[in-house]
Amino acid sequence: MDIRDSYPKTAEVFSLKTKDHAEALVRLAAVEVDQRFEAHRRMIALERASLVDELSALQRRLAL
Repeated sequence: MDIRDSYPKTAEVFSLKTKDHAEALVRLAAVEVDQRFEAHRRMIALERASLVDELSALQRRLAL
């Protein structure tokens, strides 16, 4: 399912609150880094959830 199927807007427009092009680029770069960190956090959370699921399955087998 694509986001456009459920998102109410076709575009997002916002201000970086600066007229300085170089400063705007720095802000955009900071956002990109934040997005990379968040993606990495999600990956770690999924890996940990997977490990918990595996451990739970092992615990159930050992309990038999």
